[in-house]
Amino acid sequence: MTLVDDMFAKRPNKHPVHTAIETLTEPEDVLRFQTDYRTYMELEGFTAEIADRDIGYILGYYGEMERELWYGTLGIDHPIFGDRASLKEIEKKLNK
Repeated sequence: MTLVDDMFAKRPNKHPVHTAIETLTEPEDVLRFQTDYRTYMELEGFTAEIADRDIGYILGYYGEMERELWYGTLGIDHPIFGDRASLKEIEKKLNK
């Protein structure tokens, strides 16, 4: 069973990336989730790059602690706003 399967099992009505961000706290688990999520997305017909963009985008809705862990561990950024943007930073850019 993959971590993606675990996330679907924990919260069947929620996107697995949200569940992973809300429950995984160790860098090793975050890396394993990324690997499993990339595989899941590839089986759905998408690329690993799109999987990483999903994670990066969704992280914009979370707090500093989650963003630091995930962006730092995975070395990814927000796909639209870049630079590991937070929700507040995104809102600021949109309201200019």
